[in-house]
Parts: sequence; C-alpha cells; structure tokens
Amino acid sequence: SRYYRRKVTATAMLDEVLLLESVENDYPSLVREALSINSDVEFHHCASLSETNYVSFIIGRALFIWKLNDEKSTINVPFVLTLPPSGLPYTIRTIRIYKKSNSSTVGVIAISPEGTIRHWPNISRNYIDSSIDLEREVALSLDVITKSEEVMFLLSTTTCSFFLLSLDTGRAPTPGKRQKMAYGIISKPLYTNASRSIGKRVSSVLFGDTGKHGSRLLKAIVIEMISREECDTDDVDEFSEERLRDVYILALKSKTLQLYSIDSPSKAWSFDPTQLAVEHFANLVWNLHNIPEQSKWRQEMKVWLVDCVRIRAGIVILMAAANTAVSTQIHFALGFLPIRGVKEATEDFEWFSLLKLPTNETFRVSESTEEDSLMGLTLHLPLESQQCSHERIEGLLLVSRHFAYSIRLPDSLQGNAEVGSVHAASFLDDTLIGSACDTRFCYVLLKERGINRIRLLPRGFDANLARSVLAVQAMSTSNGDTASNVDRDLLAEAFLLFAKGDLPRSHNRVEDLLGVRRTSVAQLCINYALDIVDDIPNDERWHAVGVQTRRKSPLTESSFLLKVHLDEQKRKVLAMFILFLKYMGLDAKLDVTVHSQLSDSRSGCSQMAELTEKVDIAIGLYAWCEKHSVAYIDAAINRVLRNRKEIINDDLLTPYDYFFYRLSRIDELLDALLVEEEEALSASTELNEKLVCIEQVGTAFVIFAEAIEQRRANSLIKTGDHFRWTQQRSIFSPIVKHLDIIFDYLSPHIENNTRGSQLRLHAISLSSIVLEEQPPNERLGSPIIAKFIAVGEKAVGIDLAKKFHDYRTLIELTEELPEDERRSQIEHYKDYFRTADFHRVLLEYYMEKGQLKNLLEEDGPQAEEFFSSNDTVKWIRELHKRQFDMASYSLKSLAQRRGDDVIVKKHLLSFAKLAALCADERDTELLDEIKGGLRLIAHQEDTPNDILKKVDAVSSKSGIMRSLTAEQIITANVNDRRCDCDCHFRALLTLSSVLDEPACSSHNDLIKSLKAKIWLSAVKADSSLWKQIRTRSDEHKQTIYYELLNRLVESDLNDARKMQLLPNIEELIGCMTELSTNQRFAFIVRSEEEAARRQIPEVTKQRKEQLSGEIEFARARGFNY
Repeated sequence: SRYYRRKVTATAMLDEVLLLESVENDYPSLVREALSINSDVEFHHCASLSETNYVSFIIGRALFIWKLNDEKSTINVPFVLTLPPSGLPYTIRTIRIYKKSNSSTVGVIAISPEGTIRHWPNISRNYIDSSIDLEREVALSLDVITKSEEVMFLLSTTTCSFFLLSLDTGRAPTPGKRQKMAYGIISKPLYTNASRSIGKRVSSVLFGDTGKHGSRLLKAIVIEMISREECDTDDVDEFSEERLRDVYILALKSKTLQLYSIDSPSKAWSFDPTQLAVEHFANLVWNLHNIPEQSKWRQEMKVWLVDCVRIRAGIVILMAAANTAVSTQIHFALGFLPIRGVKEATEDFEWFSLLKLPTNETFRVSESTEEDSLMGLTLHLPLESQQCSHERIEGLLLVSRHFAYSIRLPDSLQGNAEVGSVHAASFLDDTLIGSACDTRFCYVLLKERGINRIRLLPRGFDANLARSVLAVQAMSTSNGDTASNVDRDLLAEAFLLFAKGDLPRSHNRVEDLLGVRRTSVAQLCINYALDIVDDIPNDERWHAVGVQTRRKSPLTESSFLLKVHLDEQKRKVLAMFILFLKYMGLDAKLDVTVHSQLSDSRSGCSQMAELTEKVDIAIGLYAWCEKHSVAYIDAAINRVLRNRKEIINDDLLTPYDYFFYRLSRIDELLDALLVEEEEALSASTELNEKLVCIEQVGTAFVIFAEAIEQRRANSLIKTGDHFRWTQQRSIFSPIVKHLDIIFDYLSPHIENNTRGSQLRLHAISLSSIVLEEQPPNERLGSPIIAKFIAVGEKAVGIDLAKKFHDYRTLIELTEELPEDERRSQIEHYKDYFRTADFHRVLLEYYMEKGQLKNLLEEDGPQAEEFFSSNDTVKWIRELHKRQFDMASYSLKSLAQRRGDDVIVKKHLLSFAKLAALCADERDTELLDEIKGGLRLIAHQEDTPNDILKKVDAVSSKSGIMRSLTAEQIITANVNDRRCDCDCHFRALLTLSSVLDEPACSSHNDLIKSLKAKIWLSAVKADSSLWKQIRTRSDEHKQTIYYELLNRLVESDLNDARKMQLLPNIEELIGCMTELSTNQRFAFIVRSEEEAARRQIPEVTKQRKEQLSGEIEFARARGFNY
C-alpha cells in the first residue's frame, strides 16, 4: 500500500507514548481461581497467544485455552485440558493450537519436555497420547510449517535436534522410510545430536547449555527460500514431506547461527556472528581497537546471541555484550543478517546498531551463569511489520521481565544507521506470565492486569473513545454522493479508524482522501469539527421531540445527560480529532484561510483553536449554572434563543439543552448578558441590587475568560501569530463595556468589603484577557490600566502594566517621584524587563516630552540603536558627543527627507553647515552640497508667494511651504503669467545654483533642457513683437530676451558662469519655427548674443578698474583698506 511505501515524518514531530492497552478486563474466572490457588513458587505458569487469537495458559499441568475477544463485555469460558505428566516444567512453546484448512475445528498438540505427545484433534473431545523418542533430549518448541497444505509441525530440542510432525491421514508408512505411527501423529527425525545423560537433560532445561561452542538452541525459525532447481509438479509424490523442498530451519544458538535443510535433512551451513559483533561492540561501546596496546581490555569481552526475528530477506538478532575488565554491565545491540541461500552462508552484518533502553532497567553478568541475566528477553515482530517501514506502527518489540520496548528500525538496514525512537512501557508492579504477537500486534500476559496489547500511540490518545466518535458520526452522517460529501465520508472513516487505534488503515484512508479530494483539507477539517461541536446530542429526547438528524436509523437507547454530552461528545471527541490531524500531518494544512460560519478571514488552525476554547467555555458555564440559579443568565440564554428563532419544546428539553448543543455560537451570550445587565441597572434604584447584577454577570464573563486562558495554557493546536477569534473587537467589546460598568461602581459607590473585593477580582481577570488580546503597541498607555489607577488601585495597575508590558504607564508613574527615585525606578524597570522595547518606549517618551537632558543621558547598546535608527534625534546625540562630521551628515540626510517644510529644511541645512565647519577635518564636498541646498532654498524664498501657490508649494490650511527642486522653481518662474524679465532672471540664477553642485556633470542633459526652456520662454514672451520687426530699428531692445541678456551681463556672477548661461543661439532659432522666415529675427538674436559675449569680460574689467580706484582713494585718505 501507499502507506508502506511512503515515508512520513509527521509522527517524528509528535510526542508518542507506549501503552499497555487492556484487551480483557480480567482472565476467565477459572484461570483467575487457578492462579490464586497455585500461587506457590513450586507451580510453574506461562502463557501465549496463537496466530488465530487463541490464548493458551499453563498453570502447573492444567492447560487453559480460550478465544481472545476484544469485546470486554463478553464472558469467556476456557477449555481446561490436562497435560501429560512430566518431571520438568512445561514451556508454552511446546503447545500448539491449530486449524485444518478445510475445517473450523480447533485442535491442540501438547508435548512434554521428555517427548510425550498429547493430541486433541478436537479441543472439546478426548485426547490421544503418543510419544516421540527424543534420545534423551528436552523439547524446546513446536512450530507450524505454513507452506504445506496439510498441518505440519517442527519440533525442536534444546540441543538442536529437529523432528517433523504431521497429522495421520490414515495412510500406511512408506517402505524404506524411517517413520513411526504415533496414534494420529506421524513423526520423522530431521536432524539429531548425540544422546546425553538425564542430568544434562535437566540442566539443559533449567540452566541452559553449559557446553562449549554454543550448542544450546535458543530459537528455531521455519523459513522459505526459492529453490535453485524448479521441480515439475508431476514429480511430486503423494507424501507431504515432498512439498517441503523449499522450507528450511534457521537455528539460533547462544553463539552460532545455523541453517538446516528439511528436504534432505542436513546442516547447510554454520556461522558465528559473535566474532563480528565483538569488533562492533569494542568500537562503539568501549572505543577499543584491534591493537596490542588494548588487547588486555579486549580479552574479557564476551558476546551472546539472545533472540532473533525474521524481517525482510534476513533476520534481526538481539545481541548482548559485557567487558568485565571495565564493568559487569551488559550492553545490547541489534544486527541485520541477510539470508542469501543454502550454499552461501552470511558473512557479515549489513546493519549493526547499539540499542539504548530508555529506562533504568540494567542487566549485569551473573556470578553463577552469565546468560541468566538474559533469560526472559524476547523479541517480537508482527507479520505486518516484517516487510514494511515502521512508521506509525510499534515496529520491533522487546519484552523483558518488567518492561516492554517498542523499537522503530530504520528504513534502510545498512551500515551503522541508528535505530529510530525507542519507547518503554512498565509493568514493574505486576508479574509477566508470557508474551506473543499476532499478525498486527504484540501482547503481554500479566498476572494481575490480564492480557494487554502493546500500543505505540500519540500522547493524549484515548483508547476508550471509539464509541463516542461513532455516535458523533451517526448523528452527522452526510447524505448524497456529492464531491464534498465523499470527501467528508473519507475523512470521517479515517478518523474512526484512528479512534479505534488502527493507525495504518487510518493513514491509508487519509492518503485516499488526499488523492481524490475536491475540497480543501482545511475546509473539510473545519466543517467536520463544526459538526462535532454543533450536532445535537446522542440523546433520545431530541428524537422524541421530532428533531431530524442526518441518520435515518433510530438513536441509541441510552440517554446522555447534558454534562456527559459536553464532555464526551464535544470536548473529548474534538481533542481526539485534533490529535488525529496532528498525527496524520494534516494540521500543517490548516494554515490557510477558511470560509466558515466562524470567519471568512481567519486561518483553519485559528478556527480550530476557537472551537476548543468554546467547548471549554460551555463546560465551565454549564457547571456553574448547575450550582447557581441566576436569573440574568437564564434571561440572556432565552434572549439568544429568541434571536436564533429556536422553537423550544418545553416538555422534554430545556432552553439549556437548545443553547448548549450549538457551541460554535456560544459567544452570542456575551452581548445578551451585557444587554440584560444594562437593562437591569437602568431599571433598578437599589445599589445592592445593581451590585448583585454586576457581580453575577461578571462571574459569567470571568468563566468565559478563564476557560480561554486555561485552554491556551494547554493548547491542543498551535496558532502561532495567526489572528485569533478573541482579537476581534466584536468579541471583547462586551467585556470592555462591562469593565467600564465595574469601574463606575468601584469608586466611590462601594467600600472595600467582600462585594467590592469580588468586583476588583473580576476587573483584574477581565482586564487580563483584554490586554492579552491587544497588540503590544495598543497596550502602551492602556486606558484600562489607567482606570485602575484612577480608582485608587495603583498597585493593581502597576502589576498589570508589568505583566502586559505597558511601559508607557510605568514610565509616566515615575514622573511623580523625586528625581533620584525616578532614576532609580527607571533603572529597576530596565533590569526587570531587559528588552529593547522598554528602552525604545523610554527614549520615545523623553523625546515626545522634550526631556532632552534625560534623552541624551541614556547610554548603552539599546540607546545607540535608538539614536542610530532615529534620524530626528541622531544628530543631537552626535553633537553631544562632539562628533561634528557625523552630525553634519545626519542633519543633511534628515534635511533631504524634510521636503514637507522648507523652513525646517533650511534650519537643518544651516545646522549641518555649522557642524561641518566645526569638524576637525572639513569635508569640502559635503559643504558644497549643503551650500547648494541652502542656495536653492534662497531662490525658492526669492520667488513671489503667489507663484509658489500656483504650483501648490504652499499649504492652503497650514501655510507651510514645501521644498521645491531646481526644476520645479525654474518651471514655476517661467510659467508665471507675468512672464517678465525678473521671473526669467530668477530662473537663470536657480540654474546657476544647479551648476554649482559637485554632481552637476551627471545632469548635463537636464541642465541643457532647463537653459533652453528659460531662453525659449523669454523669446516667446514677445513673439508678437518679433514678428513685426522687419527693418533696422531699436524695437528689439524692448524685448525680454534683450533685457535678460543685459541682466546676465551686469550680474555678479563670474565670467565663466555667465558664458555657461548664455543661450544656444542655433538651438533657440531652430525652436522658433514660426519666425523661421523672419531673417531679421535670426540676425538680431545672434548679434545680441555675440555682443553680450563681448561685453562680459569688458564689464568685469571696468569693475576691477573702478574697485582699484576706490581702494587708492581710500588709502590716500588714511584708510587701511
């Protein structure tokens, strides 16, 4: 299935726990009675579970057998069989329950340690005794050979002899074959060891094999391998053993691993894994290497094989090792050995990993027998776990005398890959009788607690909730086969399987859903969760009043109390559904926005959390209403039901039944309570009645708030920074209004008595939830905290301000203290909060209040970060530190961003210029940029106000002038309707300022464009006059062009700048297309430009001569010029 092929990581992030899930409440009474009577140590007991779910339980010589049934209400009556006499204790491994392929009859075979066979062909009839010659060996185990069509068994002894047993079908023995008719059982020796004395037989069973070379058999596994030679079916004779050609025996001994052939009884190969394991243990546990210097530490190392299980194309072996040169502690490891074939023995571990048990259970080398410490350790691997990934299942199970361990093996059994998670379940308070596994699960049979299934489940899993889930689904089964209903049914089926504990099948259904769904997963999950919290109870009273459910079959006979309904059908089922989503990795799909009756703009996880909180609110309110009869609550509930237009049948159901079944809308009670409270306060004239009303309504609000707080402290689903339902103003607005009412009556209406104390507690609790839902910036200077202070609860206000980080209120309160105490308190808060946010709010407060001294005294990383990120005060800090060059840059940068107010910009640039002049090393480029900015502002200020207003440079409301660029100033001047010489000359001077800027070379195109724009505007201003000039005359001296040339020549600009500002004549003439036929125009324009070009140096020369004469005149009269 896709489940087994797909690696899923959701469970790795979810906390899991290993549980012992009770399968039966107790053993059958006959078994329990036998256990209590035969409790002495001389009585031996053991138990196991067959693949067909039959329990076999040995107490002394009594064998109890019964069918395991998951229905705990079923009473099991066991069969009681008597085992053959034996001088040795029985082991459950030599008991086998079987069924024939063509019959439902259950048969039992029991073999005593000495080899007596007692066979019950039918468990309810008499037995047949026979025997098998074990040649003084001791029976170890009896296993079913499943490949054969007939029922066949493999009997193994402790010294590694093997016998093939089959049921007698009435055939005569084959001549030449070594067979023995045994009254219904045919036995055939496959491989035998030499006989030994009776003393060794007893010690073999009681203490294990003490011989060398690891001759004691631990476990025999019947395996199937593909034969290298395929046989034609015609060659198969009538004897059943001929059908076992591909069946082999894998024998695990304490030191070796051996493979035996059944077809031709012989040993195929023998392999010693302990030699390989020594190197792994030495390196991984004791960091020892095969070098002479460490030989003395390696000599005391011992390795034992403990148990093995079949997995994939090989086996996993549990090994133990100890190094008595270091300590007596035994360490464990798992290793994977592939089984490649009959002729090719395994050479090395493909995978080896240390096994660290997550308990305080330790094993040590025993003084008497080293292997005693390892007795009782058993590996189990259910059939379904042998060929698949171990995600979402228990995986490999290890059972000791006091613990059960679940071990998830890695997907790839290669190298030294570590095992996955290892979980443990304890039964220290009980006695282990036996353990076994079926196709899917592993079980432990305990003396006191009965049969328990070992389950690895997500933490919080409720194994007793499947019926409640089924009841909820019965009330909300979808109708029709629309795409959304099909999707919902798949989700519901997956959830039900999850609740039953069938996690793999549940995951398969989820995979099916994800493959075919037509509705978003988030939408499906929210809709299903709404069904859980809003469906009517599984209560026959609802059916009796005619409420139609989606299920057509009758409801169950048992009537649910409302309290049970809220807890079982609502809270627990919803919690289980969320656990299901998390375990299947579907919770990650809830981050998207979901449109539902709850909200159209919030995420699915936010809405899921809302439902969990509303269920808790309902449970809390109902529990309180059960104990207190409050008229205001009853009235509010009736008001809600009237608003919903519910039709109430008072004969069988109460308003509470109607109100508490639709929990997604329980917040409607808040507004209804507030209305009832306001009406009661306005109608009453008695203060005591008003206070009672406020207190009772407040109690309901507090229950609402505390339920939310408690649920969020143990949240079932994480919402992160998603918008929560309580952050909607419509939710906490009634709480805020109720708080206002409380504050109105706290002072001065009531004294500090019991009722006043209760109202104060309500105010604190409700204030907490409101403040919790507010964004951090909204909490600063909180009006709610201010009201506590206003009614004399200053200590409460300070506590709330500390809890919810209302830094501003705390800072404001320090202003009431003397200066020394204020400083001390501020330092206390800095140390208390230790956050950058407090420093930021403190510095912003100082800046807002104009407390420059306090602002500049602040020091440290937070202060530096604040000043560096706040250009408004950054320059002040730099001036205070006499960092004039940095202050100049900061002021210039700030001025460039203050284009909204030219006066502020001018002041900032002036300060920047002053700071630059104060610097130790003057930055001439920076100074030129600042001067350029100031010159540009001067040109803007020289521009008439009416011109600036036309380009919206001056605000009509505030009168503040914004800063204009050079292009904007030039455009405003040349576009003025007066269009006189002054406007154009101001434009030229503005352009001159642009040319003064160091970066003007990068704006050549703009400068040329602006100059052309000015001179073209000057010519066009007199276009009608230019058209009339045809003869030689002085009329052109009346034009703005002529006047502007003269103004430029006579200006105080240097000669080079004047030359730069002269017009480009050819470009100017080319632009005046309407005067292209007027040759006089072109001649005058050129001649006047040439005349101006000649006059510029002459004017400069005349001014110098005039200045020189004035200087000589002054000196002649005694002035030191």
